[in-house]
Amino acid sequence: MTCCSASAKPRTAASWAGLRANGRKAADLYARLLAAEPHATAERRHELRLEATRQARQGPLFFDLTISLSKSISIFHASLGENVRLARQAGDAAGDQYWSALAAEVDEMIWQAVRAGFDYFQREAGYTRTGSHNTRMHGRETGQWHEAGLAVAHWLQHTSRDGDMQLHVHSQIAHTAKTVTDGKWRAPDSLGYNEHIGAVAAIVSQHLEEALTRRFGVAWEARDDGHGFEIRCISGQMMRLFSSAGSRSRPTCVPVRWPSSSAAAASRHSVSWRGSRRRPTSRRATPSTARWTSPSCTPAGQTSSRGPSA
Repeated sequence: MTCCSASAKPRTAASWAGLRANGRKAADLYARLLAAEPHATAERRHELRLEATRQARQGPLFFDLTISLSKSISIFHASLGENVRLARQAGDAAGDQYWSALAAEVDEMIWQAVRAGFDYFQREAGYTRTGSHNTRMHGRETGQWHEAGLAVAHWLQHTSRDGDMQLHVHSQIAHTAKTVTDGKWRAPDSLGYNEHIGAVAAIVSQHLEEALTRRFGVAWEARDDGHGFEIRCISGQMMRLFSSAGSRSRPTCVPVRWPSSSAAAASRHSVSWRGSRRRPTSRRATPSTARWTSPSCTPAGQTSSRGPSA
């Protein structure tokens, strides 16, 4: 799996309009439109080409798998960021360095957890399909599955769409993968993604929680809804204070096509892939509702004492 990490805004998760074309190619559609208007001017032919392109079915550019961490982890991380801010405000260079280093440690823990989750995803979902899977010979499909290296870009973001402190990672999985057997790039078998994104979220949560416990002595307690764990000493009242959504939902894997100029079209044609209920850790984000969150690395938090406040 090829991964790259950055704190930046991902592309608009919108579908192209005209998916009713049911897989017809733009060239075929253009030929039909032109046959109906054989005396079309050059300007009109240009319009027909645009119309054919709009009607042709477009495959997704990538899939956006979003994993959101526990609200209490976001508050813990934000408290470190607040201590950084207070140290800088007081001109305390040593305190600034101390708290910044702790915040960077937590960021690295998150990246390591994400890598562990996507190592699993690569093993279980990293495949391409070749041949026809509709044709059978002697009762068996003629198509084949081959191992393939997925190309994934990750973005760590610190706030939600509503501006709340909410650590989450966008993992954009390109709709092309390098087949191991011959080195060719093909479309991956994305239909299998749905089976594994719940497990990815569970692995990320488990690795991160264990890392925080080893480093900071953090204790955990099960959520009332059974969806994972929260830091024990961070109350539900505090979490609600910093949450507009109020609850966690399932991780999502959204196929992203070329951006449409119409928000209404994006709403009509977008598709959301949802994972299982095993340790779900993500808010649902659909192409028609998502507004890009801030990539700021200094969220607000709590106190400024000599040690992480949780």
